[in-house]
Amino acid sequence: NAQFVRRVAGRPVHVIPNPAPPKCLDLGDKLAGAPLFKNGSPVVASAISAAEFKNPRMALRAFGVLRRRHLGSRYCLMGDGLHAQGDVAAWARENGLAEGVEFMGPRSHEEALRVMAESDIVLHPSIEEACSCTIVEAMAMGRAVVAGLGVGGTPWVLDEGRAGVLVDVNDPQAMGEAMTALVEDPERTAAMVRRAFMRARGIFGPESVMDQYERLYESMLSERKK
Repeated sequence: NAQFVRRVAGRPVHVIPNPAPPKCLDLGDKLAGAPLFKNGSPVVASAISAAEFKNPRMALRAFGVLRRRHLGSRYCLMGDGLHAQGDVAAWARENGLAEGVEFMGPRSHEEALRVMAESDIVLHPSIEEACSCTIVEAMAMGRAVVAGLGVGGTPWVLDEGRAGVLVDVNDPQAMGEAMTALVEDPERTAAMVRRAFMRARGIFGPESVMDQYERLYESMLSERKK
């Protein structure tokens, strides 16, 4: 997005991200070093909605790929329209994709963070995104992230794949295989999660974001004085 604006405006564009909530970073500190997949069966969470651009049906197909390999897998699907009586849940049942899925519907921010913190993988299947707060929160809490390759600012947030897995979110097989690979290579996953947490603290931490704004304002004021 910033690259597009640079081309159109013909001038530098400063990108300052949304900050990670301090409570997420605190949770990440508490969870640091605790192994993922500790119960033997992976838990996946998504905080999205039933909107088409949030891609819940592809996410359910992807979870089906993971569950065929790991039968005890669970998927906590949160957001508007994602309750057990909704159209997405009905579609999942009709297509044999509801096993292991908890259609949780809308949740408060506090509840959504709790569910994500108790998961192993945060799947963010959205096909349109800028700077996803959900991804930043997951990184800050030390969760493994799978999200969209080439989707808005997502690759930048995930450090071009060094802080999370980037995958074609229109390909449920690819998403499912990406999650399976995380489960089956816990050492690689743990290293990626550590990088993600350090990135969340270093770039998305509230103090860092505040410093970035202050430096930008100081630069603008200096330019005006010239």
